[in-house]
Amino acid sequence: MQEEPFRLVRQVLGPLPILDRFIEGIGLPEYLTEATRRAPYARALLLLLKNIVLERNALYAIREWAAPYDPALVYGGNYSDDVLARALDCLFEVDRASLLTRVVLASVQAYQLDL
Repeated sequence: MQEEPFRLVRQVLGPLPILDRFIEGIGLPEYLTEATRRAPYARALLLLLKNIVLERNALYAIREWAAPYDPALVYGGNYSDDVLARALDCLFEVDRASLLTRVVLASVQAYQLDL
């Protein structure tokens, strides 16, 4: 019985680890999970944020954009445009003013910003 040869899988890192450092540094995943009350929606929103910062694709193209990246950096990257739209709807329903205030205060504290 022959063993199958190794298969090389190319995965892109790009600037995502650096962006993740800032996202984690201000606690954005926790704030979004608390606000939306659904971790999958929070991850979908974080995926959208990463896409906007790096490339800005339409909702239907997010899965294709995320495909070459390491799945750990794009939350699996397997979000349909329907899930992304539901996450945006959920974000619309939350108290965005309070969420934004918490994120800004966390950013100021974490990175010692002068306002």
